[in-house]
Amino acid sequence: MSMNIDSEHPHFYHLKAIEEMVQRGTDLTTQLLGFARFGRYNVKPADLNEVIMKGSSMFGRTKKEIKIHTEFQQDTWTQQRWTEDT
Repeated sequence: MSMNIDSEHPHFYHLKAIEEMVQRGTDLTTQLLGFARFGRYNVKPADLNEVIMKGSSMFGRTKKEIKIHTEFQQDTWTQQRWTEDT
């Protein structure tokens, strides 16, 4: 849907946020279903600052009454995370 509107459109950023949330939900569902099926997994690097930033950003948009303050450590180690082998 956002592909059809210009980035100057007032709803563009809301649509982008919705797309990101849908993608994160899709990824989470895939991981949960893979775990439930005892699927095969790959280990991929994940930046914990990025994981926390995206999660808190998504949560902050849905719960406006909650203020989220973040303070990230610079140059953190990249952690390994499990992903379904596709």
